Amino acid sequence: MKELFNQELQLTVAQGKVLNLIVSWLGQNNFSKEDQTKAKQIWLQYINITDTKKKTNLNIRIWAAAVIYILGKQRGYA
Repeated sequence: MKELFNQELQLTVAQGKVLNLIVSWLGQNNFSKEDQTKAKQIWLQYINITDTKKKTNLNIRIWAAAVIYILGKQRGYA
């Protein structure tokens, strides 16, 4: 699945790493497949509305944490 996202959406290496980190963390912490899909959507929507390709200092952990935080807020998790 990792390759599918990277190929179809033409993610940069850093963008793909963020997506993989998000999905891995959610899976390791027993989040549902629905939550994992929603987190992917959040990240991909963000990529579509911003130009992260020009940000050479993309901090992978910060972006992944931000997406997980947004998911938690949207889902009503504490």
